[in-house]
Amino acid sequence: MITTLETTHHLDLQASSETAPASIQNRHKSRLSEAFAPLESGLRDSIWAAHAIGLAVFMAMVTVFVLWGATRLEVGSQEARLAMAAREPLGPVGQSFGGLDPAIYPGPLVAIKAWSIFEEHGPGQQSFRWPSAIFAAMIGAFLTLRSEWICGKTAALTVAFCWLTSLAVINRSGEFGLDFFTGLALVAALNQTIAQNGRLDYRIALATGLAFLCGGLQPVILIVAASIILCRSSAGLTMPFLAIVLATVGGWSAWALNEISAEAWAASIALPVSFRSGSSFAVLALGLCLPTALAAPAALSQKIRENWSESRRDYVSGWWTIAAMSLFVGSVLPQFSRAALLPVVAGFAVISGHVWATAISNRRFRVLGWAGQWLSISTGLTVVAMACAFIPMAIYISMSIPYYRAVCLISALILSIALLVCVRGLSQNDSSRSFIALAIMCLGLKLIHASIYIPEWNYRMGQGPWGRAIGQWVPEKWPIYTLHGWSTDLAFATGRNFRQITHPRFLPDPAKLPDGRPNFILLHPADFEHWPKSAPPIVKVFDFYDQSGRKPSRVLARTGPENIEWPKYLRKKTL
Repeated sequence: MITTLETTHHLDLQASSETAPASIQNRHKSRLSEAFAPLESGLRDSIWAAHAIGLAVFMAMVTVFVLWGATRLEVGSQEARLAMAAREPLGPVGQSFGGLDPAIYPGPLVAIKAWSIFEEHGPGQQSFRWPSAIFAAMIGAFLTLRSEWICGKTAALTVAFCWLTSLAVINRSGEFGLDFFTGLALVAALNQTIAQNGRLDYRIALATGLAFLCGGLQPVILIVAASIILCRSSAGLTMPFLAIVLATVGGWSAWALNEISAEAWAASIALPVSFRSGSSFAVLALGLCLPTALAAPAALSQKIRENWSESRRDYVSGWWTIAAMSLFVGSVLPQFSRAALLPVVAGFAVISGHVWATAISNRRFRVLGWAGQWLSISTGLTVVAMACAFIPMAIYISMSIPYYRAVCLISALILSIALLVCVRGLSQNDSSRSFIALAIMCLGLKLIHASIYIPEWNYRMGQGPWGRAIGQWVPEKWPIYTLHGWSTDLAFATGRNFRQITHPRFLPDPAKLPDGRPNFILLHPADFEHWPKSAPPIVKVFDFYDQSGRKPSRVLARTGPENIEWPKYLRKKTL
């Protein structure tokens, strides 16, 4: 079937060239193209040049969709737990608010602490965001290299495009349950498991051990379940796999039992629930796969699969199976939702990328039957819906908020161009033009996200301004005590470690400390007014009012004398 299609295509080109007069053909030839013909043929024949061009295109997509604005998004409440634990000493489990957090494993903490070497004041927002962005790009590299090995560079670049332009990779917010620290090892292990037809070797074992050190037993169970499904009978377990994984789990358990109590070890090993989930998991996972995931159903078409080799069909079918399994497991078992989210996104990116590669190579939608009609309709509806939704919104924001005027006008222009190119491609039944329109739309979506969504989210939802305002009154590397569980993103934004105490009398008294330095505590106004006499006396440092500016919502106080030499403790601070 493939030979028939390709022969017909070449015969049509040959017939059209024979009917055209020679003068018209010569007229359409460009002197510039004739001059660069030897160079083009040399580049086509050079394998290294092809690899360099493919690498350049991949890095350009990574720069635009991942690295651009990688550290601007404020840390949310879910991911701030991990970011705060990076400021504490490294251990078998993380620590937050002065206590153990069994849901945090040492793998992400090592990555954050390693990146914090480049920061002046220890682990901060950049130490958390940069590793996440780099790991997202590395997952795309794993999927791209496997696709290139199987079927060439066109499919590799379309898979990379579908992965890097998904909302999960563009946003990378832990508030949706995205965990790229665990996801890097998990997706790498699943990708290799599919290539081995479910057989688990030592390379998969190393990735599985790393996934355990980042996320616990959930990713390990997902990898074994994937092996069972791919093998159709039993898991493709091997002795090297079992030895490496058991040694990793046993070594971590020995470390944990030496550092913490057996109860804390059991709480950490017993599948801690770290992300709320339920019936909405499927909707969330599929939403994070947009906007390119709508092409995935076309992979079920026989016309599409006829263009694929056997190894390519097995690879795409393997990711279909993994994505469906992860979607089911995350919906039924909430404790697996955090580990199952990224495999769903990766699976749909691989499927959609191979579908688009087939459509681009055939050039026309009608050649692919109903799959081509689905691609053209879904792409057209996606581009039209995005344009109709964001162009009026961009115009309204540009008129109401002058700060965003230039960005809104550029975004409206990009989406308008995407709409025109999409209409032209659909009218000519051209799959390449439709894919270009989709790429232009994704560029506009990234611009809106980086220049409008992130600043507005930081301003309206983020706790960064509040936290930094509190932190400027506390000397560097000094802890802040509290009686209540303040939001973790507020605590992280202060840049200080938080210590939660159960009663005011447990606040350290400077009179009993060797250096006699004061201790800071963050209180509600009512707690400050009713401070018990049995506790160490405190002095108000500053009142922080609510958004209305009418009444205090937080009070920062300290122990110690009424007057204190602040320049001795606060360096380079303006109070």
